[in-house]
Amino acid sequence: MGPVPPPGVSRIFRGIRKSELPCGKIASPTLATDVMLRNTSWLFRPRRGRNGKRSTREIHWPLNAGANSARRVSRVSKKDQVMTFTSITRCRSIAILAVFCLGATGAVWAENALFIGNSYTYGGSDPNVSKNGGVPKLVELMAAAKGKTLSTRMLAPGGQDWAFHLKQPETDQDLRLKSWDWVVLQDYSTKPTHLGNPDGFVQSGETFYHQIRATAPAAKVLLYETWARAQGNAFYTGVSSTNSFTDAAQMNAELQKNYTALQRRLEALDPGEQVRLAPVGRAFARCLEKYPELNLHAEDKHHANAQGSYLAALVIYATMFGDSPVGAPREFFGVTLPPDTARKFQQIAAEVVAP
Repeated sequence: MGPVPPPGVSRIFRGIRKSELPCGKIASPTLATDVMLRNTSWLFRPRRGRNGKRSTREIHWPLNAGANSARRVSRVSKKDQVMTFTSITRCRSIAILAVFCLGATGAVWAENALFIGNSYTYGGSDPNVSKNGGVPKLVELMAAAKGKTLSTRMLAPGGQDWAFHLKQPETDQDLRLKSWDWVVLQDYSTKPTHLGNPDGFVQSGETFYHQIRATAPAAKVLLYETWARAQGNAFYTGVSSTNSFTDAAQMNAELQKNYTALQRRLEALDPGEQVRLAPVGRAFARCLEKYPELNLHAEDKHHANAQGSYLAALVIYATMFGDSPVGAPREFFGVTLPPDTARKFQQIAAEVVAP
């Protein structure tokens, strides 16, 4: 994996866009939130405009910076990965100042993320997590420990699915609230399976995606794949029927299949946009297979306990930032994980997210 450049200066260029660029216009209004600089990795090159009164300034991201870096600037033309700004002195000064600040102090990775889901997002039946901001705040803590800045907002009423959220005025209001870098979507736990409605899951996912593109066009979409319920749950009868699974392996397989299918479907709808899949369900399955002594579920054999929420947050962090979760803090919300346990969770998350 190539280096992932922190988009610390994206805030500066957002400010230019929001003030309607008194010194010119960005070629595409959605480019502003994907501007990324990494010390001296950018090349600024002035060029005279046709009218002789303006100049254009090109910002190049080097192709040898790695495939992952290229994906993170996917809104830039994939052919040459160049962004052009029509600039006068003010724009030029801001760009030079941005590079100077990065070289002198290092970039600050600042992201805004809106999480939309239900109890699997806010922490379910574990009060240590649910009363302290849920999985989103856990991801914030991990980002801060890794030298990044993440600000999250959560819209997660219990027991609801995407179809419900799409009908609520709060959903549209929250999507328009600020310039989001990420919108994280988590659907009802059985919706993508034969106990739910896989076709409805895909349809709601597509509708949500189009709403995000219309109301928060700069945001990247992250699908939060959920987990199978614990062994011993009433859903598992040894027989697959209209209201049961053979076992947890069948539920896992259906969740993974349909979340992956939705990701590919959304990418096909809009090839230039980023849709990422956080394989939380896969992490649960691998962890329970590799370390059966570790418990990830609450007593209801349904929601995650504090350890399960920690693993979910590790996977989302790694997926969102393209950064290894190894070394994430093991203390959160009054919970302290043993060092060996935390290390196992971190390694599992790193494994399932690795390309």
